[in-house]
Amino acid sequence: MVSADHFLHRRYMERAVEEMKKSIPEHRHKPDPKVGALLVSPDGKEIISTAYRGEIRSGDHAEFCLLDKKMREKPLTGHILYTTLEPCIERNPPKSSCTDRTINARIKKVYVGIVDPHPSVRGEGIKALLKEGIEVDYFDDDLAEIIRNENSDFIKYAEEETRKALKKDLAISSDPLDEALENATMDDLSLDAQEELIRRAKLSFNVGSKEFNKYLLQLRLISINTKTKITQPTGLGMLLFGKNPQLFFPQARVQFIVDLQDSDSVTKSFDGPVLLQPFKIQEYLDIIYPQFISRKTLQREEYYRVPEEAIREIINNAVAHRDYSINGTTIKIYIYKDRVEVHSPGRPIHPIEKFRQFSVPPISRNSIIAYLFNQVGFVEEVGFGMKEMKKIKEKNPGLTPSFDMRGEYFVVTLFLEKHVLENVELPNDIFDKLNIDEKTGLHFIEEKGKISSSEYKVLVNVSDRTARRHLNNMVKLGILISEGEGKQTTYKLKE
Repeated sequence: MVSADHFLHRRYMERAVEEMKKSIPEHRHKPDPKVGALLVSPDGKEIISTAYRGEIRSGDHAEFCLLDKKMREKPLTGHILYTTLEPCIERNPPKSSCTDRTINARIKKVYVGIVDPHPSVRGEGIKALLKEGIEVDYFDDDLAEIIRNENSDFIKYAEEETRKALKKDLAISSDPLDEALENATMDDLSLDAQEELIRRAKLSFNVGSKEFNKYLLQLRLISINTKTKITQPTGLGMLLFGKNPQLFFPQARVQFIVDLQDSDSVTKSFDGPVLLQPFKIQEYLDIIYPQFISRKTLQREEYYRVPEEAIREIINNAVAHRDYSINGTTIKIYIYKDRVEVHSPGRPIHPIEKFRQFSVPPISRNSIIAYLFNQVGFVEEVGFGMKEMKKIKEKNPGLTPSFDMRGEYFVVTLFLEKHVLENVELPNDIFDKLNIDEKTGLHFIEEKGKISSSEYKVLVNVSDRTARRHLNNMVKLGILISEGEGKQTTYKLKE
């Protein structure tokens, strides 16, 4: 069930996109971004005002029009801002940036359409907002795609500006991984990893050249001490290119656990430079996919063979987007007879609900890692992995991928065959009375042994009321038994 608040939220995003399309460019020699902004009351129930770039005066940013021109005399503490483009982080004096205006207005939450690709911003506006305690969320992925299409010329221009910025000084960053890594030297970087980047990204540099070091400097992969002039890898540079980054970040590993129940488990670990891990993983997938993941022995058409591309994308996304600040955790890929589970450390920056709706915008916790993965071809296209999983759902709803948190791990599950209960046998006339969501829920109940209504709601992605209805229906059918009362009630399979 979708709440009324969700429809309002969606409408606000759509309205901001509508405002964006009204933008008036002020330059002839370069493309200007199209930006729309929307201010909503603290309770999220009412649109207070809207604006678009150049609405009042040529060159005025949308947030400036909205917060400074239209709402200057109004108290805005606790209000909610929707903007189709990440707020700018700096402007030529005496102008103030849109990020500063948002902070000074005491806005409590900002919804961002897309990250500004210009090198003067590139995620720093979002970091500044978060640092000030302002909550940041993002537009739905389909609307983000519209925003990117409308701003395609500006995005191309911003990418060219990024290349030009390689010749300039490094901008200040707020990410600890961007700092020089103590006790590390440039000799600790892998020559193979650097050459692989140059070859696949088709860079016109040589390892160790002044031009290549400028490239690494701009991406914050190396740092130069202004006093000693000594160049060192940053934490991020060591992660991506280190000969043995696990000496500094032991958590930067990927582990495969193949468990088919009727045979001994097989484990395989991958370490080394994070940039090269996907190559090794791809080679391993090429070996194990036909043997363990392909359903070639199944002749019936209703069985669905999960595309290897989808599994590869989910794993690559885990490597690119995991939280590397969590010590003692590795990415774990469990391969069972009926499913593949990818366990990625850290709660994702997007609400899990957006994953379950397959509407996650392509914005990463680790933007540089994601950028380089795209440059070397690990990512097919923006949002490719989510599109592949959505195709699975549309082709066979019974195999809809699941998303949930288990402790400190974000878990994505791809089902390889229909959910088959192993510990309980149900007559066909009883099993057929269950809908797809109830059959999915039954699978989780069998897996967990016992479940509460609130856990069922999260795992199956239904409302509280629907969760209770499903569970009570399965009790009536004699599939489950309930224990306890009220909120303490739990459900398990009837023996």
